[in-house]
Amino acid sequence: MLAGTIAAGAMIAQHVVGKATRDALFLSHFSVARLPIAMAVSSVLSATVALVLARTIARFGPVRVAAPLFGLNAVLLGVEWALALRFEQAVAVVVYLHTAALGAASLSAFWSVVGERFDPHTAKKVIGRIGWGASLGGVLGGGLAWGASKVTTLPTMLLAMAALSAACAWGVRELASSTPAPHAPPPAKMPSPSGFTALRDTAYLRLLALLVVGGALLQSLLDYAVGAQAVNEYGRGPHLLSFFAIFQTVIGLLSLIIQSTANRPALERLGVGGTIGLLPGAVAGLGALAVAVPSLLTASLQRAAEGSLRASLFRSAYEVLFTPVPHSLKRAAKTVIDVVFDRLGLLLGSGLTLALTRLWPGANVRAVTLASVAVAGAELLLAYFLHEGYVATLAERLRAGSLKLDATDIVDATTRKTLSRTLSDLDRKTLLDQIEAARASHAKAKPDGDGGSAPAAGTAAPADDVVRALAQLRSQDAPTIRAALRSDAVRTPLLAPQLLDLLGDDDVARDAMHVLETLGPAIVGAAVDVLLDEQRPARARRRAARLLAHGASQRGIEGLTLGLDAQTLDVRHACGRALVRLRSQGATLSFDAGTMFSRAKREVDLLLADARSLEHAFAVLALTIPSEAIQLAYGALQSPDAYLQGVALEYLDVVLPADLRTSMMPRLSGASRPAAPPRPSARLLDDLLKSKQAIELRLDELRRLRDRDTGTDPPLDRE
Repeated sequence: MLAGTIAAGAMIAQHVVGKATRDALFLSHFSVARLPIAMAVSSVLSATVALVLARTIARFGPVRVAAPLFGLNAVLLGVEWALALRFEQAVAVVVYLHTAALGAASLSAFWSVVGERFDPHTAKKVIGRIGWGASLGGVLGGGLAWGASKVTTLPTMLLAMAALSAACAWGVRELASSTPAPHAPPPAKMPSPSGFTALRDTAYLRLLALLVVGGALLQSLLDYAVGAQAVNEYGRGPHLLSFFAIFQTVIGLLSLIIQSTANRPALERLGVGGTIGLLPGAVAGLGALAVAVPSLLTASLQRAAEGSLRASLFRSAYEVLFTPVPHSLKRAAKTVIDVVFDRLGLLLGSGLTLALTRLWPGANVRAVTLASVAVAGAELLLAYFLHEGYVATLAERLRAGSLKLDATDIVDATTRKTLSRTLSDLDRKTLLDQIEAARASHAKAKPDGDGGSAPAAGTAAPADDVVRALAQLRSQDAPTIRAALRSDAVRTPLLAPQLLDLLGDDDVARDAMHVLETLGPAIVGAAVDVLLDEQRPARARRRAARLLAHGASQRGIEGLTLGLDAQTLDVRHACGRALVRLRSQGATLSFDAGTMFSRAKREVDLLLADARSLEHAFAVLALTIPSEAIQLAYGALQSPDAYLQGVALEYLDVVLPADLRTSMMPRLSGASRPAAPPRPSARLLDDLLKSKQAIELRLDELRRLRDRDTGTDPPLDRE
């Protein structure tokens, strides 16, 4: 963390010093009318460099690319300083192109390193802290540029930039070596897609690319407005450098204050999309003022708002948006998006600026500012779609991310699942007949005095089959009751109350359940009465809930919903599982989201030592939030994969309401299992299971371990 923070600070300080030096050098030797042309040429060069860098990162990973890139940047700056002593005007052009070509690429490579070292949930916190170092670097860089403008020449600033770039190289190496990646790297033989292929196939990445294009276009327009007003006010030379240095220092101070005070509240209350939307919202508001009153002050206010928010809240939220993207796609596409589309935006901005200045030469600043307001409005709309895409990508990551399991774990879980399904497919009546025949033969071998079940001499058996069956069901003798349950006489709603009473008897509950299942809707009302009767044993009530899960009756669903408020966790847990099962089978279920969130919050606030309490809270959430994703999130929290745990926590952090999130997230962070130590590749399965399959296996195992009716009740299918 410390190394990453230092590297971020040095990187942004070098970026700020470089931007001030680049602009001052260029505008000291060329007119402001040449600035759009320089932007356009540098954009093409930067895009070319980015394409090469993207392929390199996709092949070797950002960790092996970022540090050498910063080192190369330092060497080039040193060479340019030496040349500037004699060829300052020519070097002004070279420095402009160099900083544009490698500046954005190095920023992207650094944040790619950070993004690959942490899971999405941890990244939201870590990126904010490292972002604080970046904001501090902006302040220090602006102060360095301003102070140097008073005591030294412009070319000397290139040496300071070289030193800062060398510090970045050190920080990246330290960050990479001290923070193990929470996920397995892609297999070396697996071909990496190109950045444009990833963009073509992934709608979410296209949204991110549009965001970058719009942001760069916005920066280009605002840079021209500020540059034009500054030249009119201060002329050229050291005074211009001093203005840009002070201006960048103010932006750095603002970004540091915002990052320190507002980053975490913004992400927690507004979410990632809302935090992204703050930047275009502020630019649009201040842009309206700048259109009405064009001046250096209003142009500077608009540009300062954009720069300070971009360096703080926007940067933190933007990098978080990449964390759920599969790493093979991220490596291929991130540099392309960060640099190529950024340069494309600058190119479009330069062209738009040239067109506006030609069309309205007497009011060019006002026209450019008005265009920036329009672009900011489009960015606001895009922020909404990005939030939706972020949530969908987190859910997809839960479905498709890889989870590593030992072969022994998979065999064990698969065996359990296969056995449970095989047993559930057997002819239950035949199996029970065989068991009862064995018990009957064993009973005949016992002496009469050992509690045999034969009726007393002289006792007349009831003539009516139903009455005879009722008498047997009330006999309190398990073999007699089982014999009655095998007869057709008990399969009538008339005996439903007595059959439901048997659900409280562990010896015969399973057999009674089989009979009750055949009676279908006719006994739903009676089953609901048993479920909601607080005086009955909890085991009878939870089995009644299981029974109601076998039919999508509206009355049964209403009873199960009321059962979610039962006093006993056993009953609430069984009702939750039954409702989730009915929903997964396509039953039409409609619940008030606020009520369900309150029930889930109650379970979390009363979180017991019983692990089913947390499982039940997730079952309740699955009745309102997309069921598959919420259950996969719960399963991921029970897995040993640290990255999937982080994806699950981040998904919940996004979709849960604020009050429930406040209660739930601290408990979930502590409840997630620690990451398993890495295993040699020889011990891994040849093909990694998809996380959905692995999570379902894990949940199947956990539920059977926690099921108090295992071996007594017929197993429900996986809920």
